[in-house]
Amino acid sequence: MINGVYIGQTVKRAQDRWKEHVRAAGDFSRRSKGNGALYEVIRAFGPDGFVVEEVAEADTQAELNALETRFIKEYDSVENGLNRVAAPSTRRDLAEAGTITIRDEAFSYSSKADLCRQLEVSYSTLQHWLGKGLSLEKASEQALRAREDTEGEFEVFRKRYRSYTELAADKKLNRHGLSGRQIAARVRSGMTIREAVSTPKRPKGISVEVEVGGEQRTFDNAAEAYRKLSADRTLPAYSAVIQRLEAGETAEEAFGLAPRPWMAKHGDVLALVEEEGYQLLGELKPWSQPVVVEHTKEVFASKKAFAREFGLEYTEVARKLKAGASVFDLLRESGHID
Repeated sequence: MINGVYIGQTVKRAQDRWKEHVRAAGDFSRRSKGNGALYEVIRAFGPDGFVVEEVAEADTQAELNALETRFIKEYDSVENGLNRVAAPSTRRDLAEAGTITIRDEAFSYSSKADLCRQLEVSYSTLQHWLGKGLSLEKASEQALRAREDTEGEFEVFRKRYRSYTELAADKKLNRHGLSGRQIAARVRSGMTIREAVSTPKRPKGISVEVEVGGEQRTFDNAAEAYRKLSADRTLPAYSAVIQRLEAGETAEEAFGLAPRPWMAKHGDVLALVEEEGYQLLGELKPWSQPVVVEHTKEVFASKKAFAREFGLEYTEVARKLKAGASVFDLLRESGHID
């Protein structure tokens, strides 16, 4: 085993990125570039003496940058490792603010993270496809397909569909011209699929009534409401507010002034946090499957967050919990509980 640490970030699988390093080490024209020390050791001792580990995950480029900087400092991998230079404080995001068209629908975004929120897709999935060289439009399409593939078959009006996109393409049922993304957003907000496809779109420019501090306020449209309400409070992104309104949420829910409909399904774990002093680790999402650790009074927002915190293999944790194992059993088996 090589006695030295190299810290790097990647949007690809760790093993795939390592293979790229090994191939690059054989390119002698790269001796003087940023990974020179790493490549020199690979050439001198061969790749078999290295252990490749994924030490952390991030949802945004900014988080990824911060983690890289943190671990380079913790492992002192510039002075006593294989990093030639410290991590740059910023890296150019592949998707600056702009507008793209996906499935005949235009999306204006301020960053890749903002685009992912609008599409309701995983940031890491989008990064995965960008890392394979796809354009932002094609990578977004792949991320949408990945999300839809997890939705599974369903039945509505006695017909079966493989995805919300397939339902959206059925013009006889989808009389309001909804996109698959809009149908999915409505379902996540608490509507049944039948309600989601049967409810007309919210007319543009319609007045908005919002209850704020017990007072009912009326605005000419959502844009005016957002502009005035955001003057003295932090609101969700404007695009998220519009998406929530179109999904059928109340104005209070859309503007973040009342709990969103899907939060009801997390009522038990929220009660632990609010009433029994449990600590919530991570952010709950509509699709979250929280993990409760009773002996530490913690609620992890996801199985992945739980597995990462205790140094466990995520896929194994997910498999055992699905098979009926308790959190206590998992932690006792791993040696975290005597």
